[in-house]
Amino acid sequence: MIAVRAPTGSLLVLALAACAGTARSGGDAPGPQPDCRVQLVPNELPDTRTLLDSSGLRQAVNAETFTLPAREHVFSVVIGETGRPTAVVLRDSSLPSQTATALRLAVIGHLRTQPPGDVWGVRVAVTVGPAPSVRIEQAEMCRPTLDLGSLATFRQSRYQISRESARAGMRNARNFRFAVAIDREGAVTGVSILQSFGSLRRDEIATEEIENWRFRPLRIDGVAAAAVIIVDDLELMSLIGGRR
Repeated sequence: MIAVRAPTGSLLVLALAACAGTARSGGDAPGPQPDCRVQLVPNELPDTRTLLDSSGLRQAVNAETFTLPAREHVFSVVIGETGRPTAVVLRDSSLPSQTATALRLAVIGHLRTQPPGDVWGVRVAVTVGPAPSVRIEQAEMCRPTLDLGSLATFRQSRYQISRESARAGMRNARNFRFAVAIDREGAVTGVSILQSFGSLRRDEIATEEIENWRFRPLRIDGVAAAAVIIVDDLELMSLIGGRR
């Protein structure tokens, strides 16, 4: 599995399929997220022919929209770790519902499978009407960021240690790495210790603390996707700082 380095810091975003082989319609692309660090992905746009069966898509669009006035409509496409689309969202809802659904299905049906790897995305601009056309635009990735509100609860753990004390111990540790799996809602779904905090007890206390974190999830062109972040001691400081 390939990692994508964020533009700043040491946080890495690994590929996870957003919806495991399904492509979804619009309605899940909320407004801009606070503190979003934008990175363009992929660094080089794929050739249209490697991403889309453009000829087939144009024919499908022509059949659905021949009588409509020419107008460009933009789709956000998220490609999951398997190389298949995990979300296809029409960004402009001005089309009649039935036509919009048909166009979205046409885009899904003419996407080519990509090599397995990172989650990434592009915008596919489709001009409807009697002379349809297709072009690809670059999309944006907003990496997951920790919601500091999730640090505010100080519940006692099974180790009779407060979350405040757990975080203090994590801040004082060195040479550790852990992987945090985040779903498309920003909830932590799993924690894996890649390099130990130094003892089984410290590992378990840190894992228990991290499981309570919540994130603003990975977004590609405004569309939520699942992710795994790799965090070391420097990245931990950028996430939780000196907050206790």
